[in-house]
Amino acid sequence: RAKIAWKMEQWEIGVKHYDADFRREFNKFLKEFKPDVIHAQFAYEGIKLWDCIDNREQYRFLFSFRGYDSTYKLRNSAYRKKMASILASPNVYAHFVCAYLRNNLNKHDVATPRPRVIYTGIDVDYYSPAEGDGAKTGKVFLQVGGFNDKKGHSITIEVFKQFLDRTGRDDVTMRFVGDGKNFEACKKQVADLGLTDKVIFLGRQGK
Repeated sequence: RAKIAWKMEQWEIGVKHYDADFRREFNKFLKEFKPDVIHAQFAYEGIKLWDCIDNREQYRFLFSFRGYDSTYKLRNSAYRKKMASILASPNVYAHFVCAYLRNNLNKHDVATPRPRVIYTGIDVDYYSPAEGDGAKTGKVFLQVGGFNDKKGHSITIEVFKQFLDRTGRDDVTMRFVGDGKNFEACKKQVADLGLTDKVIFLGRQGK
């Protein structure tokens, strides 16, 4: 079913993610939990919930747009039509991490009647390094995220290599936090480029 639904979306026939088994279990959970708000951290994934929820008017929904769902996906006319229909519902609210993403939906004829732009930047004062750390470790580039294709770790490694070659800097290191399907391939890339002493893989951190 999922493959058929995906093909239909690719061919711009329609976007439909109804699944009877998931619908039954999820609505059972909703009746027990009785949520005030259903928050889809990624708007595209929210469609999968939307299509499987009974009595949607009983709930308020928050769809968060973070990039993919308000840029690349807008190339698809079936997706645009589906998202416009959902956002038109009076109990659906849209959250954007920047005004550009909100404006991009509007530019592609996806109205956002109840938008909120909430920036999710880093508090650099709170997370500033302790005095003296720089002298001990030198300058550090840091990338945190799962090692999958869209995070671009291999591109980061290549650019870091170019940076070292062009500047001749010897006081900088690159550190990666996370793991995933491309983890070993990236480690091999680092070894092939002769950067083993400059790139540190810290793996998954925390819980």
